[in-house]
Amino acid sequence: METKFKNEEKKIPDAKYEIEFLQTIEEEVNAAIEKTPENKREEIRQKTEEALCALSLDLPRAKSAILKLKLIQYFQNDNEIDAGLLREAIFETPNFLKGSLKNLIETYRTRTFKQTREKMRRRIEMNDKETFNPHIVEFETDSGNYYLARLLNQPHLTEEGKEMNHCIGAPSSASSYIYRMKAGDIDTFSFRKKDGDFPVVTIEYDRNKDAITQIKKNFETKLSPSDPFFNDLVEALKKMEETVDDDGNKRIIKSVLETSEYIGVSPNHICTERGEIPYADYDPEKDALVLSGEIEATSATTKEELDLISKIPSATTDLTKLRPELKHSLTEWRGNIIDVSANQTYSNLETVNGFMEVKNAKTFEAPRLAFVGESLIAGETIDFNLPCLQSVGGILNAYRARTFKAPLLQMVDGPIAVGNADIFEAPALKKVKYIGLSSRISDKNINISKEMREKILR
Repeated sequence: METKFKNEEKKIPDAKYEIEFLQTIEEEVNAAIEKTPENKREEIRQKTEEALCALSLDLPRAKSAILKLKLIQYFQNDNEIDAGLLREAIFETPNFLKGSLKNLIETYRTRTFKQTREKMRRRIEMNDKETFNPHIVEFETDSGNYYLARLLNQPHLTEEGKEMNHCIGAPSSASSYIYRMKAGDIDTFSFRKKDGDFPVVTIEYDRNKDAITQIKKNFETKLSPSDPFFNDLVEALKKMEETVDDDGNKRIIKSVLETSEYIGVSPNHICTERGEIPYADYDPEKDALVLSGEIEATSATTKEELDLISKIPSATTDLTKLRPELKHSLTEWRGNIIDVSANQTYSNLETVNGFMEVKNAKTFEAPRLAFVGESLIAGETIDFNLPCLQSVGGILNAYRARTFKAPLLQMVDGPIAVGNADIFEAPALKKVKYIGLSSRISDKNINISKEMREKILR
């Protein structure tokens, strides 16, 4: 509908023309509603009125009318709006009538989080000379007995390490934590008891993997469902998903990685928010958060049992004794795999969300394997040939391999160890910490990009 007031940049009229202007906007409101499918019209009207009520802005009638129109246009494409964020954006943006509300919100969000990032960067760089250096308290648990605090800098890590008697505050490791925190790779938290204000669990969250990568108690003793704070800790981990990082992204927890050494669990059991349960009782609806698990598959394991085990995140399963035909049947695996048999073939396996450890395998065949969420350990394999492998989220160890061929491999979020290779081919590789190669390998037998050659250590 053409009017003399363009949608994208409304001009507020003088008082004597206000009635005509409001009538024009009302016509555009009605036209926008008419363009909406009939079954959604009442819903959009209701959402618009609720948003206007939540915003509670004292605006001139003309601006209020334009805001109503823009809200209707917004809800034609989006179901929800953050009224608090929109209110802040309007206060901070005098010419908020220009453009769409979606662009207004995103522009304000970007500007705000840039300021937050810079503020957090300065906090991370603080040292022990600062006199005022509090933790950031994310929230308290419902019991009121515990809270989750974010650790931001070297003094915080040093204090945590001293009180918890583990490595996070040691000079040899703290610098690595600070580097990764500053780079935005990880966030570090202290789960603390309010009475006495002392830590009981230290937590590392990997922002790139959307995963908890460390959960450490005092002296690195194992977490147990019998711990008096266990239920509060589970609540805190679930509440973490409601918090946002310095870029405004929610801290989604897709899995809890490599924590079996920190979380005690009985054989063939998993540790969930319900406590320790037999793996056969796993229910995705009731056990959204799985902290750990130790499972052993045997020659008696059925296809139905294996299908269930393959869906359990964060559990480590030993597949050494599993019948070969069942190994061939696997396509996706949500947890971790250990297999110490000498010869292994996973014909149809495509994805392992956790780590895959096949360290004793002289021959290891997984022709369709494309993604390993954590480390891939195949240190004894003589011929490492994975034609579909694209990404490894940790270390890739094929140390004894004489030939290493991964033509589609693009990213290894750690080093590649191939110290005995005579042939190394990874032409698509774009990211790796470093590549450990033997000094005897000929340059003509190294097929990687010029940029990746700078990552080679001999």
